[in-house]
Amino acid sequence: MRRVRSGAISGRLRDTCRPGAPCRCAVLVHGLGDTSATWRRVLSGEASSPVPSGWRLFAPDMPGTSPSPRPGRGGYTQPAQALALRAALEPLCPTWTVVGNSLGGWSSSWLALQWPEGVERLILLSPAGLKDPSGASESTARTLADPGVAVLKEFNRRVTHVERKVPDR
Repeated sequence: MRRVRSGAISGRLRDTCRPGAPCRCAVLVHGLGDTSATWRRVLSGEASSPVPSGWRLFAPDMPGTSPSPRPGRGGYTQPAQALALRAALEPLCPTWTVVGNSLGGWSSSWLALQWPEGVERLILLSPAGLKDPSGASESTARTLADPGVAVLKEFNRRVTHVERKVPDR
């Protein structure tokens, strides 16, 4: 296991991939108040089973969690955290199994919404979110239940800082 920095995110990387052999990648996203150390036993193989051959595991220290730098204004929003995570993951592997724990599940869900071609699987472990007076959580649930154009446009308007164009089809 070694420490790496990718984009604005530092983290712990365990790579059991062999040159020329297939390699699968998984990112382990910690929750609020935690760090990449949350996943130390998994990365070291001390958990219930060792890390199998052919896997690259990355446990990031999310922005604002030492040693990753503090984000600027707006950098603690879930969409911003997901964008920072994507910027860290893209150079390391083209597709990922994303495992989010607690509030890391919220960031992981945003990552899957923003980068569907890069998130092969999404696993949420005891996902949590803060009470959301804006209604974005309920809006997200409605959007995922019925992702029609009108619903997507309204969802986009309510939850993004920089509105993105939603196609009319």
